[in-house]
Amino acid sequence: SIAAFTSGSWADHTEMGLGAEELACISSGTRGINAGGIRVVSSSGTRFDSIEYVTISTTTSQTSDFGDLTVVKTRLAGLTNSILGLFLGGGSDYSDMIEQITIASAGDSTDVGDLAESDGSGSAASNATRGLYKYNLFDWVANNVIEYVTISSPSSTTDFGDLTDNRVTDCCEDSTRVWFMGGYGDVSAAIDYVTVASTGDGADWGDLNEAKSSGSGTSSNAGRGVYLKGAIYPAFKRDSSYFSLASTGDATDSD
Repeated sequence: SIAAFTSGSWADHTEMGLGAEELACISSGTRGINAGGIRVVSSSGTRFDSIEYVTISTTTSQTSDFGDLTVVKTRLAGLTNSILGLFLGGGSDYSDMIEQITIASAGDSTDVGDLAESDGSGSAASNATRGLYKYNLFDWVANNVIEYVTISSPSSTTDFGDLTDNRVTDCCEDSTRVWFMGGYGDVSAAIDYVTVASTGDGADWGDLNEAKSSGSGTSSNAGRGVYLKGAIYPAFKRDSSYFSLASTGDATDSD
């Protein structure tokens, strides 16, 4: 429960059918969905085009099949307006493709647009209207580039603005803002934010409890943003932290 995210252990919800990593996750108020990814066993990796889903309110033994991506992909990013889901970038290498599903109706994704550049390992977040994508590489170098797409009519992305520095971040959002947290390239504790309705550069919000990268972010109408796990290489972390979405400030460490 994000509203009570202060201490305590996590509870098991559902087992993933494929057990993949480097995949994209999105959710509506009803369904949680993961797409693509890679499963590594004994140093040999298998990439997937599978899309799986779970009903958030119901714990089950395993995710259910939703459909397939247009191609096998890993390191893709996901965003949603709770009706449509978009999967951006990724691939066996890098891709500029934007794919779309309707969350309430199981089925295969369709190609609906393109990023300005082929990319993978980027991050994405959205409100009900716009989706933002933060690049991993732009022109094949570390960057601070953010682009956006209109979720209901995606085609090509448009420049939105820049982060305060060059790093690959994790994201969370509410109906007004998107927060970009942590990052690798230069491992960072920074939390930046933008106002989704108005294009422009990121501004400082606060800091995570420590500099980390390769975690994940989530938020809810509980008014909290949460940064989950992450890494301070070579060690991976189990701890998480949370911060208020209502006012600027640093994150609080969670037990």
